[in-house]
Amino acid sequence: MSLDELAHRERDDAIEREERQKQTEAANKNDTSRPRRYEQLVKDGLEDHADAVDATAAVDRAWDEWKEENPRGSGNKHGDQGDRNF
Repeated sequence: MSLDELAHRERDDAIEREERQKQTEAANKNDTSRPRRYEQLVKDGLEDHADAVDATAAVDRAWDEWKEENPRGSGNKHGDQGDRNF
């Protein structure tokens, strides 16, 4: 395969990816069944759709609860290091 053939293949692949991305974005724009960030709802003009706003609020509440249960820095602290020959 020459460099010219590779360049054409890469260009064609990039064009296909861009088309698929545009199709996906268009399909997801009016999809109110999946929760999104409120900023995205405003961008798509769906801030008045009650079900979408409720789903977004539920996701935000769940994230806030998770953050409260798992504060930053509470991960593996290697607290039980030591002699394991008991």
